[in-house]
Amino acid sequence: MPEEKRLRFDNHICECRLKSVPTRSVLALPKPSRLLEFFVQHEQHYPVFDRICSYLGVDDILHVSQTCKKLSNLYQTVLKCQWNVDHALRRFVKNPLGLRSQLARCNGLISRSFATQFFARMVWPESELDISFMPSYGSTHDVSAIGNYLIDFECYQLVSDITSPEEIYRRLDGSGGNTEIRVTKTEYPPLRAVLSNTYSTGQVNFMTSSKAYAIFPRPTFIQYKTYALNILNRVCWSTLAKYTQRGWRIQDVLWEEEESPYHSIRKLRCIGDFSTWKIPFDMTDVKKSSVPDEILERAQFGVYQSNDAHPDTDWNYTIKTEIFSAFTLRYQYIFAENDSDFWNNIVEERIDRLTSMERMKLDEKSRVSFDARVTIARENHDSVKAFDAPNTWTYYDDELPKWYKSWEDGGRKKGINIREYKDSHLWKIEY
Repeated sequence: MPEEKRLRFDNHICECRLKSVPTRSVLALPKPSRLLEFFVQHEQHYPVFDRICSYLGVDDILHVSQTCKKLSNLYQTVLKCQWNVDHALRRFVKNPLGLRSQLARCNGLISRSFATQFFARMVWPESELDISFMPSYGSTHDVSAIGNYLIDFECYQLVSDITSPEEIYRRLDGSGGNTEIRVTKTEYPPLRAVLSNTYSTGQVNFMTSSKAYAIFPRPTFIQYKTYALNILNRVCWSTLAKYTQRGWRIQDVLWEEEESPYHSIRKLRCIGDFSTWKIPFDMTDVKKSSVPDEILERAQFGVYQSNDAHPDTDWNYTIKTEIFSAFTLRYQYIFAENDSDFWNNIVEERIDRLTSMERMKLDEKSRVSFDARVTIARENHDSVKAFDAPNTWTYYDDELPKWYKSWEDGGRKKGINIREYKDSHLWKIEY
C-alpha cells in the first residue's frame, strides 16, 4: 500500500475509534439541588422555604448556615419567620405591638410556658400568657395599666379578685380556645421570680418588650433535656409530667461526664453571657423601656447542686439570687451573693461611701429624714423606693462597669483566679 494511502487509512481508523468512545465534557458540573435554590432564593419560594425551616431544629439551621457563604445569613433570615413574637402573641391579643408597649412601660416580663413555646416553636392550646412586673417606685400607674389595656382594647375581663397579687383576665369575644392572661405584681424585679420560682431548667425562659432569653438553651432546645430546680413538690411533678408528654426528658443533675466549665449549668452565670440564647425583636412602633437592656443582661445568678432539698428526691439544682439596691443607684441589680466578691466588697463599700457624700449635700431637714432610712437595702427595698431624690442628687450606675474592669484587672495582676467571674461576662455583653 502506498505511503499516502496507508496514512489516510490509519487516520480513518483513529477517527472511528475516537467516535466510538463516549465523550464527556470536563467542564460539565452536576445540576444544583433544588433544595439549595429554596434556601438561597427564599424570597421567591417563601412558602416552601418557611415549611422546610419549620422542620429544622435550631442546631440544624446553624449547621446549614455554615455550609457555604450563600447560606451564612440563614439563621438571621429564619428568625423573622420562625421566631416572630408578634405572630405568636396574636393567640392572645389583636395588637401585639400595643401589648409589648405596655410591657415596656411597666418593665414587665412574659415568662413560663409561653416563652418556652416561643423558643421551641410549639403551640399548647391549653396554655395561658403570663406577665409579671414590679410596680414602679411610688407610682400606682403601672399597677393597673396592663389590666386596663386588656379590658379596654383587647376585650378581656378581670375574673379574679382585684386585690390578689395574680390577676386573671379572660377573653370576652368568644374567639374560642384558651385565651387567659395572668398578670402578677412582684415585690422585686420579676426576673428574680423567673430564676428562683421555676421547677426545671427548661422553664427558665422569658421575654421583655425587645428580646427573648433562653437561659439554658442547649439542653432545653437542642437535646430536649431539662433538669430539676429548687424544692420539688406535687405541683412541680405535675408540671414536669406535662413537659415529658411534650417531648422533654427529665433529669435530676448533670452526669459527671456532662459537666464542663462551658456548660450552661455552672456555678456562676449572667443573663447576657455567651450561654444564653437571645432573640432580638423588631421594635418598630413599640415603646422603648425606660430600663436599658444592659441592666437585665448584667443580672447574675448562681446555680448550685443540692441533695437535701426535699425527701422525695436525692438531687436537684437551686438558683440563688440576691438584690442590690441603693439610694445612689437608679436601678436594682440581681447578683449571686455567695459567689461575687465584686458586689459584696467593692460595690457595697463604694456605694455606701458615695451615699454618705450625697447625704452631706442635703439640707438639715432632709438629712434627718434621710437618716431614718437604711443606706443599703437588701431584700426589703421600701426605704429606697420611698426616697424622693433632689435635683442635686448623683447616681453612679455608669461607674459599675469601670469598677468591674478595675476589679478584674487587679485580680489578674495579683494572680487571683477570676475565671469563673470572667466567664459570666458580667459587663461584657456580646450582641
